[in-house]
Amino acid sequence: MSSDSLSIIDFNEDYYAILNVKKEDLPRGRDVESKKFLRTILHTAYREKVFEVHPDRGGSPEKFKAVVRAHTILSDPILKDIYDKGEAPLDGIQLGMNIDWTKMGKYRKGSLADQEGTTLFLMIMEKSGVEGIRPKFAPNDPEFDNYSWEFSVPGIEKNVILSIIDDEDEVLRLTDGVNESDEIMPFKIYIYIPNVKMVFVRKQDNIVTDPDGVQCVVRGRFSGAEFKDVNLLSTTDHDEARRFITDGGLSDACKRYSEGTYEESKPSKIQQESATLVNPNDQHRVEQKALQDLVSMSRRRWREEEHPDHNRLRPGSHLEDGRSE
Repeated sequence: MSSDSLSIIDFNEDYYAILNVKKEDLPRGRDVESKKFLRTILHTAYREKVFEVHPDRGGSPEKFKAVVRAHTILSDPILKDIYDKGEAPLDGIQLGMNIDWTKMGKYRKGSLADQEGTTLFLMIMEKSGVEGIRPKFAPNDPEFDNYSWEFSVPGIEKNVILSIIDDEDEVLRLTDGVNESDEIMPFKIYIYIPNVKMVFVRKQDNIVTDPDGVQCVVRGRFSGAEFKDVNLLSTTDHDEARRFITDGGLSDACKRYSEGTYEESKPSKIQQESATLVNPNDQHRVEQKALQDLVSMSRRRWREEEHPDHNRLRPGSHLEDGRSE
């Protein structure tokens, strides 16, 4: 369990009320049937509530993400126990030693995320039509594993990965609030090839104001490069994931990637910018020249409008028509 997972718990929030469920009505057993029943109750409550508070239906991002968070906490047995007790444990109290929470996994066997990931994993192996695909990894250890399943595909240098990801912002971005679905999930279903694209990262843009009060944006210079995943599928809809796998979408994406012809349908802004970049030093020089031109233009306007006789004070200065004093 990571420190980030613990930090999402707000003990002043009533997560049961947010999902419109009663704590006393939930099964408390640790057996398989009780866990399955709890999973069904919470997922049903999530589906009913999340569309009610979706921004597309007059709700707000804050309320939507609160519902996602409530499901995340109440569906995780460790987080739920911590929340029900009313306080977070001190590091190392239970085991008598210091624990590095950042190295702890979050895999929970039998959870909704595990059920979804395992179902899609088997679907990929049996029904995707990807030639030569082989399983390479499946999560099992709750102390160190996350919800990630890996496959090897001939012609692709890195493993193709299926991950189930808790990310409230991504769930909000990917969830369609207009077309209600019974198969919507409270997490991101992500199929990708990791760390294979290099993109350049910009620093923050600068806003420059000229003497006339006109603001111009000077693009931030490139500060470095980082690797990005190749996104094959991002969704919160189980049906969309199923269709992508069984109707040939995954097979086609893997084939085109191995042939070097795969393009993501919606590249991010930074990917679009970096696609035309040859050398970051050249880009920096271009941006510095643009800044110098902006400053020169501002000075020229200042001389022309505020100090029309300014040029006459400097012998040999050139006027607009090319003549010199």
